[in-house]
Amino acid sequence: MKIFIDFDDVLFNTKKFRKRLIGAFEKVGIPEKEYEFFRKKYYSEASFEGKACYDVYDHIDTLKKEKSFDSSLLIKEIKNLLNDLSEMTFKDSEIFLEKFSKEKLVLITFGSKRFQKLKIINSGIYDSFENVIITQGDKAEEIRKNIGDDLKEKVFFVDDRVEYFKEAKQKIPQLKTILMKRSEGRYDDKPNEYCDFVAKNLEEVQDILTR
Repeated sequence: MKIFIDFDDVLFNTKKFRKRLIGAFEKVGIPEKEYEFFRKKYYSEASFEGKACYDVYDHIDTLKKEKSFDSSLLIKEIKNLLNDLSEMTFKDSEIFLEKFSKEKLVLITFGSKRFQKLKIINSGIYDSFENVIITQGDKAEEIRKNIGDDLKEKVFFVDDRVEYFKEAKQKIPQLKTILMKRSEGRYDDKPNEYCDFVAKNLEEVQDILTR
């Protein structure tokens, strides 16, 4: 069995992290509305949105071209924030990851290789996975490449964005999809015909995987 599992809003409380990140920008005089405006203008939250992956350091460079602020202080605040993100990992994440051997677990996430890797490493769960895939494109193709031509192996894909499932199901016939709908998540995607299961936490995901 292979379990491909998303990072943001599935294992990691991205909503809480985003609030802390916005707080760092506010300390140098960039209000939340302005932060969000520039983020939405230039960056994607998912591959199907078609813009560049978000990287906080790229964001700072973009803002420096448009307004004056203490960028060295902001970078210091960001580094302090990123130094230890273990408190932002959902409490059930570590319990869930301990239930399965490392060889069965693959982390698959959309994002900037630099920024996303920093988040994952400092969340404390990086070493729980046989493989960590940070993609700027198609999650389905990354899963297909990882499992190769073995059509008999059980394969599960846990994500909070339903749009990833259609292509994944088309490319990997044996794939079973689990839509994560945490109350703490940023999205409220509705299940569709490409969702095999729905879970509101990782305990429910574990129940599905061990049936």
